[in-house]
Amino acid sequence: MTTFNPDKTDNKKTGQFGEDLACQYLTKKGYHILDRNFAYYSKDGKKLGEIDIIAKKKKEIVFIEVKTQKFSRSFHPEDKVNYKKLQRIKNLAEIWLEKHKLAAPFSIDVITLSLDFQRKKAKIIHFKNV
Repeated sequence: MTTFNPDKTDNKKTGQFGEDLACQYLTKKGYHILDRNFAYYSKDGKKLGEIDIIAKKKKEIVFIEVKTQKFSRSFHPEDKVNYKKLQRIKNLAEIWLEKHKLAAPFSIDVITLSLDFQRKKAKIIHFKNV
């Protein structure tokens, strides 16, 4: 398991830790991880977006957005995934499929993690086919 020290971290490390946990969760659920942190750039080098995890289950390719936060009762990480974000993931998913010459059915999922470091627990919620 990935080790993590919440006292000496930043949001990027928290996000990476959450993605690692999400991959472990998906693998246990029968998914095969195909790619992580797939980023696409414009011709001038500007980052146009990123997909956190790309996995396969049976014949379906699943593009997964992972949102991680330190435990909070008043905020839910899924609130940060809006229509615009989902459209960007859909566009990137089509680019990834074309790049890999795949014509497979696909879906977009969201996995949220709320990390409680004091209790050493993570609450994982998997929203399928959003």
